[in-house]
Amino acid sequence: MSAEDELLRRQEAVALATQSALTARDIRDLHDELDALRAKVERLEADRDKAMRWGILALGSAVVGMGMWIFKLLAGKVLP
Repeated sequence: MSAEDELLRRQEAVALATQSALTARDIRDLHDELDALRAKVERLEADRDKAMRWGILALGSAVVGMGMWIFKLLAGKVLP
């Protein structure tokens, strides 16, 4: 048996072992894990969106408050 034949035989053995290792149950488990990860990503995206809304609300309130303070400061100096 030549070295090439031996290499081909080993590659076929590895391919067969790999194919056998991925049984239907393993594939089903992988699908379940993928579904769980998708659900986790959806929850994280929802939390991110909620945090962004609160952040924009807080930033907007701070800007309005600062604008009012500056207006009162300037109005007090211009109109005593």
